Amino acid sequence: MLAVEADSDPVGEENEHIDWFVSFAPEREERSNARVVIGTLHAAIADCRAYVTVGSMFFDSSSEDVQDDLTKLPKLIAESSALETLYDYARTNLGALFGMLGIYAPIPRKSPDPEVSPFNSDDEDEESPDVEVIAVASQVEA
Repeated sequence: MLAVEADSDPVGEENEHIDWFVSFAPEREERSNARVVIGTLHAAIADCRAYVTVGSMFFDSSSEDVQDDLTKLPKLIAESSALETLYDYARTNLGALFGMLGIYAPIPRKSPDPEVSPFNSDDEDEESPDVEVIAVASQVEA
């Protein structure tokens, strides 16, 4: 897990949603031939807003030309069982966050359709920070 954040601020029924955003490294890791994939599960349900960001290394067994084709890769990642497993991990942690805030809200077992894209190219020149686990939970009294 890379980051979690939640608050118990009411969102209103018309604003309720669960979104699954996924980014991937355009290049595979040199030593392992794996690709870094980061997913953020964002939920605004009932009286809670939460984000859970998780990361993984994806190993691809498809043909070499598909692995490096950035036009085909988002669909390949979106349809993979590995991404569904990453969602399950994020979903489990989202449920724990809801529990910490004393909120019951159902979270779908099947992931919503993911929005998959390569990492933002603006970040390529920046040095990657050390990854640390961040956990924030707050409860707002009405």
